[in-house]
Amino acid sequence: MNAPLIPDVPADFAGQVPLFPLSNVVAFPHSMLPLHIFESRYREMFGDALAGDQLIAMATLLPGYEIDYYSRPPVAPIICVGRIARYHQNDNGTYDFLLLGLQRARIDHEITPVRSYRRAAVDLLQDTMEADAVADELGPQLTARLQRHAPQLGRLLSALGKHQLALGLFTDIVAHHLDLDTPIKLQLLEELSPAARARLLIQHLSSRVVPEEN
Repeated sequence: MNAPLIPDVPADFAGQVPLFPLSNVVAFPHSMLPLHIFESRYREMFGDALAGDQLIAMATLLPGYEIDYYSRPPVAPIICVGRIARYHQNDNGTYDFLLLGLQRARIDHEITPVRSYRRAAVDLLQDTMEADAVADELGPQLTARLQRHAPQLGRLLSALGKHQLALGLFTDIVAHHLDLDTPIKLQLLEELSPAARARLLIQHLSSRVVPEEN
């Protein structure tokens, strides 16, 4: 399963990125995430990103964040760096935009703030290489489980079936679209092995009740 991937973070990336932390939201590479920004600190972040490299990292708030929400509550250490793909500024100053996930990254440390929003120094992460035989085995297995246990993804599967997708790309797209609990999505984001992600998705799908046909 081989195909060109969506481009990674630009080669001249400085290793620092603004953080947009949300609860129960996990962004994946190769996927488009619709978002809305209304808080003043994140409107400032968005304006700075537009004027700069247009990169924003989605971070997931950890349980208990409510106590310290307006400060710097803990976030999961693995994040997804994305690029602003499209945006619209509303009359009230808020933004609606699409964030294209580019690449996993690990937060090294947060930078002492000079603006109202959070920034972090990050290390970019790459998927491990899988043997072609492993990908050729797990790709069809995952497709079969999706067809049986998640028929709502049928149209997506039909579209994907027209292309030969790398296993890493395929698992990330499925993880983005599949209705999964946040801890499972975080586990999938943290896993750098496409084969391990595929096996986790297959295991999860296999535990689902098969929907009855109408």
